[in-house]
Amino acid sequence: LKVTRVRERIELEVRYARAIGALHRVIHKDVVPLRVHANLKWLQPLRSEVDGFGRSTQLRDFAGEFMERSKSDPIHQCRREAAAAVRVPAQLDDNFFRMAAWSGLIDIDLTQPVLMTRQLRRDPNQLHTSLRRRLLGIRS
Repeated sequence: LKVTRVRERIELEVRYARAIGALHRVIHKDVVPLRVHANLKWLQPLRSEVDGFGRSTQLRDFAGEFMERSKSDPIHQCRREAAAAVRVPAQLDDNFFRMAAWSGLIDIDLTQPVLMTRQLRRDPNQLHTSLRRRLLGIRS
């Protein structure tokens, strides 16, 4: 009964995605490791954040400033300094960090715990690029 309900729900999601012209993928632990899933869930911005800042040049500028500083400073310091450099209010630096990391503007290794008091671990295996290719068919 539980498996039947899961299949029905997936079918409804597929139909809805087709109806609105969206892409639908079922993702499981064989595709996205549990640590990556947990990190993505933690980083996922609110819809209001994406609507408000997600496509702004300020977000890209923040990510560039952040990555430049990440070569030597801990994440929390990079986040604070990058926000100041692009005139993001101090109370939004975490929001910008999460949006930039979640969207792939920050090169971060999501297979490991993200420790804000440590230096950024870059993604040595380009997981973000690999997932975009496998799940979305995007080549960039």
